[in-house]
Amino acid sequence: MLENVSPKVIHKIMAAEGYLELGMPIQALDTLNSLEDAGPLEAMRLFLIGEAYRRQEKYHEAIDSLHQAARLFPVMESRKAW
Repeated sequence: MLENVSPKVIHKIMAAEGYLELGMPIQALDTLNSLEDAGPLEAMRLFLIGEAYRRQEKYHEAIDSLHQAARLFPVMESRKAW
């Protein structure tokens, strides 16, 4: 899956995760929004955008991004709910 993703995309996704861990959601958003095409990592990019907005208490923006991410994440059909 990741063999089709450019190292630049992986680097920016990881940098954004690091910014969020450090409590820097604005920098995370800047990094994520600079990606034009995250390819197979688009769901992760949208999830991290939602998380960055949530940490800024921008809940409406967070919900939009998180809904988009949820639609893109693969469904685990064989996985039980509990």
